[in-house]
Amino acid sequence: MFLDSFNITDMWITTLFKKWMKIMKKSLQTIAIANARNENIKISVCQHINSIPVKESHYVRQRTSKLYFEESLTFPKLYSLYIEWMTKNNPSDTKAIQEQYRRIFYKELNIEFFKPKKDQSLKCEVHEKPSELEKEITTRDYALHMANKCIIRQIKDNDKVEAKQSKKNC
Repeated sequence: MFLDSFNITDMWITTLFKKWMKIMKKSLQTIAIANARNENIKISVCQHINSIPVKESHYVRQRTSKLYFEESLTFPKLYSLYIEWMTKNNPSDTKAIQEQYRRIFYKELNIEFFKPKKDQSLKCEVHEKPSELEKEITTRDYALHMANKCIIRQIKDNDKVEAKQSKKNC
């Protein structure tokens, strides 16, 4: 009834459906190939980013697993290092374009660029970038500083627990 109202035959619908299926099959194959290529690109980007040294956050170390690149590194520098790394290590593989690299970096990995804190202690700053003479002198001081920091944190935590349990109001 439907075919008669438009004055078309069964063969016309069958041919249309077959052509449509061929087009869909090709597009699905293209998507599968693109996904496989994207997976290889993602792996190469992750390998490159994991090869760069990172450091922990100074103050929120206990509460986060976020890692930071050193402060001199920026995203454009990081991407140019990736291109050099790919040319050297995997010249035949497809390189990620900058937008793919940016998407993988920000969505897949828990790493950011380091932003120096204004309130970071002087001893910690000196220990991060010491000269040879300073390194010998500050190693002992830094170890003492870190031990004191742990003790002070423990005292602070004990005071918090005591304040919660205490029924006195300030």
